[in-house]
Amino acid sequence: MKVTDSTNDQAIVIGAHRYYLGRRTIAVHGCIQWLRDHWPQLANNTQLTILRDTIAALMDDKAGDPGIDAPGWLAFARWGFDALGPVGQQWIRSALDYKWQEWPLSITAPKEGGLQS
Repeated sequence: MKVTDSTNDQAIVIGAHRYYLGRRTIAVHGCIQWLRDHWPQLANNTQLTILRDTIAALMDDKAGDPGIDAPGWLAFARWGFDALGPVGQQWIRSALDYKWQEWPLSITAPKEGGLQS
């Protein structure tokens, strides 16, 4: 599947991500893998929105099951955040400053399995 730069395609991707982000289902892994596979096709604003929303959900403990889904979302967020340049990283940090919560990406996530401190 090719994702175009059209506003509709980008909005559908953001909507699908938000739908799966809070789910407690095996489909979460499929969403994360799809995002990784199609990441280069997504507009920069779409990438920033997805990462901001993912990190916010992790901060609020709303990224699915903490022992099953959250580790996958954390690994995805770390992967995406690390790939951003300093401007994108600062944009996300600034967008989430209002939360006054611990930065979730300081916790390391293994490739598979639970969280590590």
